[in-house]
Amino acid sequence: MTGTNFRNLGIIGAGQLARMICLAAHTMGIRTTVFAGHATDCAVEVANDVVLDQKNSESLKLFLDRCDLVTFENEFFDLRRILELGGNYAFAPDLHSMGALQSKLGQKLLLQKLKIPTSRFVAFDEHQLIEMERVIKEDFRRGCVIKRAFGGYDGRGNISISSKFKGFTKEQSLALEKWGSYYIEEFIGFKNEVSIVGARNK
Repeated sequence: MTGTNFRNLGIIGAGQLARMICLAAHTMGIRTTVFAGHATDCAVEVANDVVLDQKNSESLKLFLDRCDLVTFENEFFDLRRILELGGNYAFAPDLHSMGALQSKLGQKLLLQKLKIPTSRFVAFDEHQLIEMERVIKEDFRRGCVIKRAFGGYDGRGNISISSKFKGFTKEQSLALEKWGSYYIEEFIGFKNEVSIVGARNK
């Protein structure tokens, strides 16, 4: 699709990433409609159109009906809402791909399956706390990060473990039991983080 026949891009989410997508789309002559959780979300002021998410099927359908193609600001949207609504809507990435991306652990396993280098990790669930403590002490002595499989990002859904780890605190144990599924990942020291947003007309 080109900027000429592609009239309106829908973006589920209206945060900083959605704002950057809107600005990039505008330079290509593409209109944008955001599906925003709040009227104060930062992408609202740069989008051509806004539909507020009322947490019901009516607002979601109103949004989808206005879009030629729909993309996602992040992977956290409940895809069941779209599947329950039905309809012939176009998504990029498609819903199957988004479903796979929603699991951080699933992402790691996919990288492993495709033989793409990734940091060392071990998966666990809430019934394996004692075993996980043993693995951390024996195999991740330099420190590691425990990451929630679903719904985690940056400082949310992560527990940093230092090289002086002796065992989980009560607070950590309760959090892990609540998360249900998670994995240990070796700690990777880094100096800078780079984020790139790309846009294309096809």
